[in-house]
Amino acid sequence: MQDDSGRVWVHNNKQAFVDYCEPYALLEDWLSEKADEYLDNTVDKVNVKKGGVRYKPDLHLNSIDRD
Repeated sequence: MQDDSGRVWVHNNKQAFVDYCEPYALLEDWLSEKADEYLDNTVDKVNVKKGGVRYKPDLHLNSIDRD
């Protein structure tokens, strides 16, 4: 949707901001960094280990009929 000056407005939850709004883009970048930092520091980390010789894949979960 364009206004009288020819600017295009966003049609989603950012509707109040004009496309390519520099201050909003900077705010979005800052917020994503803070969210990543918070999640890294507060959420339990999952230790992933590669399977050993006893590891068997769950072939029965595949949707492909191998018969």
